[in-house]
Amino acid sequence: MKQLIICWLLAIIAMATVARAEPTKWTQTPDMQTGIDWNSMEGFYICADDYVCEDPLPVGNVRWWGSYWAGSDPQTITGFTIRFFTDIVEDFSHPYQKIYEVYIAGNCNETFYGYSPYDNTNVYEYNTDIPPFPQELGQTYWLSVKVDPGWDVPPYWG
Repeated sequence: MKQLIICWLLAIIAMATVARAEPTKWTQTPDMQTGIDWNSMEGFYICADDYVCEDPLPVGNVRWWGSYWAGSDPQTITGFTIRFFTDIVEDFSHPYQKIYEVYIAGNCNETFYGYSPYDNTNVYEYNTDIPPFPQELGQTYWLSVKVDPGWDVPPYWG
């Protein structure tokens, strides 16, 4: 899996199951030493990353990491929009068609995760359950998380 990371995203996607504990579907923790924050086409408040579905059970929980640029303190987050896209490979792999979207109100359990000396920011962990998102085994999907910041000016979140 390539290391193209747009912001700090896609840590753990858990499958929704009833009969057993939620197993981890895919994991990629943030690189606190040399991680990269990139601006997205939708502004400074969205992150995305891809993964391959290795188990066809639906996704029922998403965990990710983010930070406030320029080392600023946490702000009031109104909510997050979580979206899944299909993948397209032209010159490079990137999101194609949106196939799922859910808005989660609140800060999704924002918790301090650690300090990143690379870009001088505090990193926060987020975690939320979502209505099940069905997938197909072997398909590449993109997960995007967009913050509804509740503020108009910097600091930017990513």
